[in-house]
Amino acid sequence: MDNEKKDESSKQDLRDGLSAKELFENRHGYTYDDLILLPGHIGFSTDEVSLKSKFSRNVSLEVPLVSSPMDTVTEHGMAIQMALQGGLGIIHYNMKPEEQAHEVKLVKRYENGFITSPMVLKPNSTVADIDAIYQRFGFSGVPITENGQMESVLLGIVTNRDIHFTADRRTPLKDIMTPRKDLVVAKDTQSIEECHQILITSKKGKLPIVNQKQQLTGLMSRTDLLKNRDFPLATRDNKKRLRVGAAIGTRENDKSRLHALVEGFSFFIRMFVVMTYNTKSEKHFILFSSLYTYINTNINLFIYFLAGVDVIVIDSSQGDSIYQIDMIKYIKKTYPKLDVVGGNVVTTTQAKHLIEAGVDGIRVGMGSGSICTTQEVTACGRPQASAVYHVAKFASRYAIPICADGGIQSSGHIVRALVLGWVFKGCLSYDTYCIYIVNMYALGIKNMPHSVYFFFLVLQGASTAMMGSLLAGCEESPGEYVYQDGIKLKTYRGMGSLEAMKKGSDDRYFTERGKIRVAQGVSGTVVDRGSIRKFIPYIIQGVRHGFQDLGIQKFDDVKRLRENGEIRFEVRTQAAQKEGNVHSLFSYRKTHY
Repeated sequence: MDNEKKDESSKQDLRDGLSAKELFENRHGYTYDDLILLPGHIGFSTDEVSLKSKFSRNVSLEVPLVSSPMDTVTEHGMAIQMALQGGLGIIHYNMKPEEQAHEVKLVKRYENGFITSPMVLKPNSTVADIDAIYQRFGFSGVPITENGQMESVLLGIVTNRDIHFTADRRTPLKDIMTPRKDLVVAKDTQSIEECHQILITSKKGKLPIVNQKQQLTGLMSRTDLLKNRDFPLATRDNKKRLRVGAAIGTRENDKSRLHALVEGFSFFIRMFVVMTYNTKSEKHFILFSSLYTYINTNINLFIYFLAGVDVIVIDSSQGDSIYQIDMIKYIKKTYPKLDVVGGNVVTTTQAKHLIEAGVDGIRVGMGSGSICTTQEVTACGRPQASAVYHVAKFASRYAIPICADGGIQSSGHIVRALVLGWVFKGCLSYDTYCIYIVNMYALGIKNMPHSVYFFFLVLQGASTAMMGSLLAGCEESPGEYVYQDGIKLKTYRGMGSLEAMKKGSDDRYFTERGKIRVAQGVSGTVVDRGSIRKFIPYIIQGVRHGFQDLGIQKFDDVKRLRENGEIRFEVRTQAAQKEGNVHSLFSYRKTHY
């Protein structure tokens, strides 16, 4: 007995720092920078670290990274690259419903090697225009159509070999392009596999896709086809399409936006049917009714027109509102199989209300973003590390994944967010299963899916990290490039800034029409980070190194190690934070990759 006490005492003596429970029970509010994680034992390589997680109940990710639904961060270009890297992009809603539905459709229709929105020029455009495209986008293979747009008759294509030895850069492209009769093209009715085979056997760099009218509908690139081998972690649905999410607000007109995001073009046809019926226009009513019926009875056409969003994110600065609860209930009633992520919240009470409403995931964060002034303006919010810990602890009882949204400035912050999140994965005992059911019934939730294997219920509530400013400087973000003092920058603004609110995002701050707008965000710039294709792998590897230093090989281990007190924290003073960053240098250059 004495030896056992000595062993236990010895173990306690070897434990530095604080457990998560000891740390957060003191009722102080902590940010990511306030905390440092103490290293564990390394017994595996970084390649063996598994970062598999879930954004919502039914949307799994190989990499726990999500791009924020901001109008200077995520449109289809960002969403495609995030999905290819194993994460997820959420399309912002500061645009018309049909435009947002089109952005979603571009992601869902993206296929390996298929360029959905290629650069196109007119015959009278010049070689200088090709040079400009090369300088900005890094490629020079450009299709030439009658009016310089997609869905126009294809006349030819201009590639590097056509312009290399052209001295006069004012030369019209019609004089040097490879004409249509000499091109190898594919029909838009052919499958992606058939197009791939044509591209391979033709040994061409580009393969234009045309319809029956010989109009350009797409472009395939050999380079992009080869890159397919570089994305084994891509986030895909059961039809092998890339996954994508979209944000909506909580107003009544957002229900129409919801339908457009799920049903796509067929929804707008249905709206025309209703409109023409109400206006007594019999001719148009018959036309649109026939078109709508034809689309919805022809499965191939229905899939083509379907926007097909994978998850809806309700975007609100304060998620615990009757407006959001009503919207969640409406979505789950209208589209029961569609995942809904609610938020934003920072307290367990807020999370409880959203779970009662039926959410499949929760965004956590209020006023912690780099461009957010909510805490300053409203005096409401919570330090992000504390918010993530407490909400995740509560949500884990109901197998609800949480997403840490805000305050992410580095891979180190992502590691802290993921370690503070609570993870369930594996077989639960009968007792644990009963506790789960009791918790759900205590909240009045009686229609949750129960496993047919009564003793074995698999749950996973892994956290993800949502990034805004960290991605805003990437090429794929929709912001504009500017130069200041010779430094390449990109515009970035909060959705609570006056500029963004004027475009429609004031809905997320419950601003009433005609009332004075109170900004809860700012506009600014961020340093250019290059392409996300290089930046995200750098971030992922940084997270893997963090988990390796902690001695955590996979998410499954996080909850066990944290409950055992084996993951240890310390609170850092301001001096310690300064010491933990670059210091004592006259000048330095920080190169990420």
